[in-house]
Amino acid sequence: MSGFPISIGSSLSLETLFAPLTEVYDDSRTVPEKANLAEYTLYVFNVSTLLRNLINSIPYMSLIMVPKKDILEALLEEIEFLTNFFASNSLNIKFYINDYSFVKRVYKPEQLRHSTTEKQIFIDGINSYCLDKLRKEDDIGLFTKNIHYNKEDKVLLFTHIPFDLLSYSNFVRLDLLESNTGVIKTRKSWNTKYFKMPHEDMSFLPFNEYLLSIFGDHVMFIPAPLKKRLEIYESMKKKKVHPLMDVVSFEFIFGK
Repeated sequence: MSGFPISIGSSLSLETLFAPLTEVYDDSRTVPEKANLAEYTLYVFNVSTLLRNLINSIPYMSLIMVPKKDILEALLEEIEFLTNFFASNSLNIKFYINDYSFVKRVYKPEQLRHSTTEKQIFIDGINSYCLDKLRKEDDIGLFTKNIHYNKEDKVLLFTHIPFDLLSYSNFVRLDLLESNTGVIKTRKSWNTKYFKMPHEDMSFLPFNEYLLSIFGDHVMFIPAPLKKRLEIYESMKKKKVHPLMDVVSFEFIFGK
């Protein structure tokens, strides 16, 4: 933990929003500039990211000894803390659990990342257990299936899954609160979520579903062969695309 009674990856992010409640893990860490909370009307948390950070805060050899129900209980405690803490600061918070069935339905298996190691498969089992339990036992409607809320909302989104950022057109504003770093990224810098191509500047690229499926990321999409990525990269360079190019303009230029 660090600064707040939740796992360290999530705690470090909260330090961008609030003054720590308890002693921080690393007092030499340079914390990002505090966010202006008045700029947002809604704070949205991906439960999968909270769970990932919780799992990552436990050494693997200790993790395998922990019953899944205890991990679920710890996750529920974190959600309860966040709910009460944001309410005490008069801030709106929502949580969502997305199974990404759309992605699995639309894209070929060879385009998507799959767990292969014993450790990855074990952690998948924890994720499935906890998220399935939360979905099935959510009798008060705490969790939604996606992040589609009020069109007028200005949202700060906490997630480690780049695909979630594609919801930006559903809101007046959508910024990303990065897990672990606490850095807030606006749309113009979401291209950092693409899987990096060696020796290439990707900072001019817009962020959209097509490019995400081509360049890949570290979570969901496997990058296309380098030759194809370079071909598309050079084409976009010539067309002088920019990070804030909307999907309609992008599709008009490239015929997608």
